[in-house]
Amino acid sequence: MTNELDLEKMRALVNDGNVLDKSTVLRLLYLAESEAEYAELNPKLAAILLATANALKGEPKPMHSHSWHDLAEVAGELKTRLERAERANARVRDQRDKWEQEGSAYWISAEAAVIALDHALRALDGEQE
Repeated sequence: MTNELDLEKMRALVNDGNVLDKSTVLRLLYLAESEAEYAELNPKLAAILLATANALKGEPKPMHSHSWHDLAEVAGELKTRLERAERANARVRDQRDKWEQEGSAYWISAEAAVIALDHALRALDGEQE
């Protein structure tokens, strides 16, 4: 990894115009600065990936960490499940509103429908009660 002293030496080579041609030194300087930026950015990106994995997959066991390779897939699956639950919830709300307009005799059925929906979603997600 290039440190600040190395960057200063390369800048001096460009200014003095000796040893290497100016374009080569400029390319080396650019690469060194890019490497320095990458070295600064890498821990920040790793922290973001770690927090994202933990948010999507839950806190890992002590002395363990989650893999990052499938985060997009996990997020996509969670989004799909959320959208499905929201659609099902909207259907239940619509039915409840319909029954509410027709009279309160159907309220018990609406509550039973919500419970049935909850059981159905759990079964789809593979949860056991």
